[in-house]
Amino acid sequence: MKSKARKRIIAVVAAVFLTAVAFFTYFVFAVTNFREYGTSLVVNEDEQTLSYVGDKIKILQLSDVQTSNLVESAIAYPMLKRVVKRTEPDLIVLTGDNISNGSKRGVLNTFIRLMDSFEIPWALVFGNHDIRSALPPEEICKAYEESEYCLFKKGNIAGRYGNYYYKIECDGKVTYSLIFMDSADSHFTEEQVAWYGNSVAEISQESGYTVPSFAFYHIPIEETVAAHEAYALDSTIGTGRQVSEVRTQDINTGFFDKVIALGSTKALFFGHDHRNNTHINYQGVLFCYATKTGRTVYYERDSLGGNLITLYSDAKFTVERVDGK
Repeated sequence: MKSKARKRIIAVVAAVFLTAVAFFTYFVFAVTNFREYGTSLVVNEDEQTLSYVGDKIKILQLSDVQTSNLVESAIAYPMLKRVVKRTEPDLIVLTGDNISNGSKRGVLNTFIRLMDSFEIPWALVFGNHDIRSALPPEEICKAYEESEYCLFKKGNIAGRYGNYYYKIECDGKVTYSLIFMDSADSHFTEEQVAWYGNSVAEISQESGYTVPSFAFYHIPIEETVAAHEAYALDSTIGTGRQVSEVRTQDINTGFFDKVIALGSTKALFFGHDHRNNTHINYQGVLFCYATKTGRTVYYERDSLGGNLITLYSDAKFTVERVDGK
């Protein structure tokens, strides 16, 4: 009897502790505003244009924050804040699994409050765990679209949420474009691949030249495996480590073939496999795994933080990993 009573007391104490942590997290990340950073990037959502002055723009890629409750948020968000503070980006892009299985509206609201508090434009794509939350995808889309600083657009492709693009403009000239695609929990559809091709063509036609572009999505495409095989044979074509299996989209609908044919997209940015952080130049395109953000789910202790993408006005770019510890 004493053993059972002790177990009940321990369970009650644990429940009280977790509840206290949850309320603390809500207060810190949902109620308190962090007005610390800011950006000089000018957003024109109607024309889908991001304008800046100077010789470069910094984009911070975060990925797989993956919180399903407020306790996990308390674990993951301090690292996210540190990486933002260290890099002072002009734009933040999250490449999926921003929330997780079973996440409710409070978790989503807390995440949006935190991201908006930086006063920096931010964009995102869905991951396979976002659509497994307790919320309908349409409700998640609406919450992002109503957010003050979020650039997310639902798009018009059936069964996919968040296919959209933005042009980056410097001194009146379009220098780059950013293309966001939803790999859902499976693959790109043929309609998405056609949309990608049409978007690249549309941007280039408006500009009068082929505009360099970058694609952001969550689940790696099949050709990522070939890129890793090439890297294993020639270490000079990349950096970083492959710790776990490359888990690719389950159907190849020709996205990379379209990338090569059009010659616009210079780099692909994705997440999904938390323990891989390779950047590999394959067939003239840089395949960039995200550096996982936050100590949730599974991860490599010495590979957490984000990727900082710096785009220069002369069409050159760099990608570097940012330590989140």
